[in-house]
Amino acid sequence: MNSYRIAVVILTAIILTTSSTVAFMSSSPATNYTNADSSTPPPSGFFPVVYISGTPYQMGYQYGLQAGKYMELSKDAVWGTVLSEYNNNVTFVMQELKIYNSYVKDNLTAINYSAIMQGMADGAQAAGYNVSYWDILLINYRVEFEFGLIPGLSDPANSANNQSSACTNLAVWGNATSNGELITGSNFDYMPGSSGSYQVLVIAYPENGNAFVSIGFAGTLFTNFGMNNKGVVIESNKAPNGRPQDVGYGISDFIMDPYALMVASNATEAKNIIVSLPKTNGINRLVVDTSGTAYAIESTASLLGIRTPVNGDYIITTNHFLNTTMMPAQVPWNPLAYYPASYYRYITAQKYIMMNYGNITPQTVMGIMSSTSYWNGSEWIPNSEWTGNTINRFAPWGGTLSSKVAIPAQGILYVCAGNPGYPLWGLLAPGQTGQYVKFVLWPSDPTPQTITENLQSEAYGELFQASKALYGIKQSDVPTYAQLSQQFANAESLYWESSHEMSLATLDYAQGNLNSALALYGNASTGFAEVQGIAEYLVSVSKNYVSPSSQLSAVNSSLSAAIGSTNSQLGSISSSLSSVSNLLSSMSSTLSTMSSTVSSIGDSLSSMSSTLSTVQSEAAQISSINSLVLATIVIAIIILVLEILVLIRRR
Repeated sequence: MNSYRIAVVILTAIILTTSSTVAFMSSSPATNYTNADSSTPPPSGFFPVVYISGTPYQMGYQYGLQAGKYMELSKDAVWGTVLSEYNNNVTFVMQELKIYNSYVKDNLTAINYSAIMQGMADGAQAAGYNVSYWDILLINYRVEFEFGLIPGLSDPANSANNQSSACTNLAVWGNATSNGELITGSNFDYMPGSSGSYQVLVIAYPENGNAFVSIGFAGTLFTNFGMNNKGVVIESNKAPNGRPQDVGYGISDFIMDPYALMVASNATEAKNIIVSLPKTNGINRLVVDTSGTAYAIESTASLLGIRTPVNGDYIITTNHFLNTTMMPAQVPWNPLAYYPASYYRYITAQKYIMMNYGNITPQTVMGIMSSTSYWNGSEWIPNSEWTGNTINRFAPWGGTLSSKVAIPAQGILYVCAGNPGYPLWGLLAPGQTGQYVKFVLWPSDPTPQTITENLQSEAYGELFQASKALYGIKQSDVPTYAQLSQQFANAESLYWESSHEMSLATLDYAQGNLNSALALYGNASTGFAEVQGIAEYLVSVSKNYVSPSSQLSAVNSSLSAAIGSTNSQLGSISSSLSSVSNLLSSMSSTLSTMSSTVSSIGDSLSSMSSTLSTVQSEAAQISSINSLVLATIVIAIIILVLEILVLIRRR
């Protein structure tokens, strides 16, 4: 049955492939799949560290030797997605890849980038994995293919994934930071999909070019962050491409940006390189160096706009344009209407910067990149991680796959694999811890050995802190201590394994076995990084830990306080009832007194009524007497008048 399926696959490939794709036949996705290593390990808790050095081809070869398994997993997944999206048309995909390949060969003249990709394929094959040059090229152009951003193929404005990449980038320096040094922050938000979590941390030492560090999908040198030893940082975000002319043939972001890091000695040189190269779709880039020179390069295949800082010593990019030159590519122009989450992340980063302006430290920036609250323009919306509007992204389509905070002048980089502060989303990697791991990259003697030794020192220091934290738990909660101490034991074992690999790497390097030495240094660095993450996680758990006895004590205290409060309230109620009783008794006495008073008033009124009757009787008698007297007086007057009249007549 297997032989039959293989024969069918080969026959199908022959039918679909023209003579121009014969070179591709030996590594077509179907053929690769049948020969692939069938094991599928989950993504590791921290990104595998890959050290590369030398010529472009040598660097690619070393990369392939160290990351071959991840590259094959990535290749299989990307081909599966692309063929599903383009109706299994291998011929079409190869036709487009050849066009893109010509742009890489013709435009990247300072570094032979094609040699890097060829070296990657050859190194992976030497390690036993079936990966071709065209596979590597496809992985580097995965956004163009997976997002449907192929020229003339579809309407780029309606690309289903235009808003599925939601990175947040920022830089602060000068008056904004506590000591004036440049600090950058970068979150890479993407779809884990079937391979998005298979990424590597690359530390490169080109024979001709700048040393740099970056994180990339397996098979690439970049996703959205890179820093070189000259203090130049490049960060990128997906951006709008609203018209057909905003999509074109050119250099992928995953190739253009590491190329600029290898060539440019300052931000202006990096900006000029990026501006000069043909673009494939809408991308925002933040470019900054230790002098505080900073640019936000907003571009599509046909438009270019550049922003510089205007409101202080900081610059931010998310997933919308702000330079009005870019208006035709972003419809509607208002970012709140175009992409609300991009708008909220931008103003949230800006709000945090202004709140801490003048006092910003690397820890402040880690706090910003870890934030699960957002500013909506008038108020804070706390604990909003599941809304999709926060800088630390949690969304059904994916989330934050990496978070980076850099201090370029010191060559220090903090890296968190997955969502910072929360290990149960992001990469969907069983071992992720949600902690930032510290890399010291550019000391006075920047070599894989010194970087690995610094990682060992940091791991040892974090183990010491974890041991102290766990000791406090041991005194009060033996079962919990036993669970956490097992994780500590795992970190101890990994520490010693990594220490041994570092010793072997030093021996191999001394004997001239460079490729083996770099691989061993990479394994040791990865192990020490994982130890750091585990130890930091144990410390964070310990800080939030409350022992059962403390919980019981807290419950008892709460109950005692509640009982005391209840008794106090009952006492108050009893006192109130006594007061009410006294008041009622007083009111009863008062009512009795009032009743007696009313009775007395009644008696008084009765007496007054009798007196009034007597007075009325006497008044009647007086009235009669008065009438008699008046009548007597009248009669007397009449008699007097008659006597006078008699006297008058007599005269």
